[in-house]
Amino acid sequence: MISSAALMKGVTEPSVLGSHISVLRDVAADVWGADVIAGLVSRLDDDLRALLADDTLANEWVPVRHHVDFTLAVWDGLCGGRADDAFLRWIDEVTARGWGKRSGLFTSFADPMLILRHAQDLWRKEYSHGKVSYAPLGPKSVRLTLRDHAFTETEGMRAAIAESLKHVAILCKAPWAKETHELSSDGALHITIVWG
Repeated sequence: MISSAALMKGVTEPSVLGSHISVLRDVAADVWGADVIAGLVSRLDDDLRALLADDTLANEWVPVRHHVDFTLAVWDGLCGGRADDAFLRWIDEVTARGWGKRSGLFTSFADPMLILRHAQDLWRKEYSHGKVSYAPLGPKSVRLTLRDHAFTETEGMRAAIAESLKHVAILCKAPWAKETHELSSDGALHITIVWG
């Protein structure tokens, strides 16, 4: 399903707001250093390198494959294909500077359950494709399911989106949160988030 905002701009390819690309780059430079990221970027395709160099695309739709390619370059190239501390720290800071910055006032007063209940609406403001469903499991736990999106296709992206959604609970002032995720046989990614 494509969002109405994306339809108004004529987007047909799965897309993400361009601001995500610059946040991925900037936070990666902070975590690993500008020189390390420059070396990583030099090995990416021309289109993605051009996007990473363009800070004027914040409110434009760009292909989500570029988000995936950069994230997987970090996952494989800097983190050895695992969710190590640096990778998780990077995702947490990307979430805080991206979605958290845009929604900071709301999250500072909201309970994680309230925010996560609206995951599909919040998703649609950032991504043109994909569907997020919500199911409460208890007073401080939920199960989110992502379907029909490139983030479900590789373990690196599954780990990234699960960590990002878990970090939303922290942004809502939960003292702690943890996540588990699994891919079902139909390709849906199930993410369980518990917080205290």
